[in-house]
Amino acid sequence: MELRDDVVAERYTEGSAFHVTAPVVSLRRGPGFEFPQDSQLLFGDNIRCFEEKDGWAWVQNNRDGYVGYCPSSDLNTGTTNPTHLVSSAFSLIFPEPDIKRHPIFTLSLGSHVEIIEKNEKFSKLANGGWVYSRHLASRGVTQPDLAETASKFLESPYLWGGNSYLGLDCSGLVQLALLRAGIMAKRDTDQQEYSVGESITINADHSGLKRNDLVFWPGHVGIMMDDSSLIHANATDMKTSIAPLEKVSAHIKEIEGTEISSIRRLEELA
Repeated sequence: MELRDDVVAERYTEGSAFHVTAPVVSLRRGPGFEFPQDSQLLFGDNIRCFEEKDGWAWVQNNRDGYVGYCPSSDLNTGTTNPTHLVSSAFSLIFPEPDIKRHPIFTLSLGSHVEIIEKNEKFSKLANGGWVYSRHLASRGVTQPDLAETASKFLESPYLWGGNSYLGLDCSGLVQLALLRAGIMAKRDTDQQEYSVGESITINADHSGLKRNDLVFWPGHVGIMMDDSSLIHANATDMKTSIAPLEKVSAHIKEIEGTEISSIRRLEELA
């Protein structure tokens, strides 16, 4: 995605290659902690940095094209060459391959890591630290069951702009589930609605839905667990939860005055 296609400016720059070195980094609307968070960067994300000033960097996430500001201290120059990604909701990183040692940090599902050494139970990160090997998936090894991945985040708190174990919003949850399925999806609900899967038509009583169908409303999205229940990160429960689709739909209509806008199915995951 080229910014010149969407942003009017006096000049343009290709930007410089950087990568994320902190576990989770807020991507903000402006250069300061007082600005709202619109998304999050994860450890190992490769980005383009267009400007650095007063400790803040204006960047674009290579994974989904999202643009925002983050602290320069959470970045390092160059790109990463990940061999694995974290497949557990989160995983502790230890200074040595020993569960009795105090963890040094935590990585969220979708974080990209380069593994340089393995023993019976642990894998060593290129930048230091050891992760439990069963919490990793090799690049190219995907989980096509979106509902299964989303279920890892049950009870995780709702967080606007979140897409990590620390908290998620509705489109962040869907983006992570798609990432684990090997699909690099856009960040926001409206972007996902026109770019992921194929639109399908179902009956007025919502019969015909399948597990992993994506159900969209204006500003909201969830994943079908089966033909009648939906998992979604939502501000009503302030967490990721499962509820009957009919109940969710009725609540959204009552509060927001909107109805289901589309249903998308990813046949390639069937």
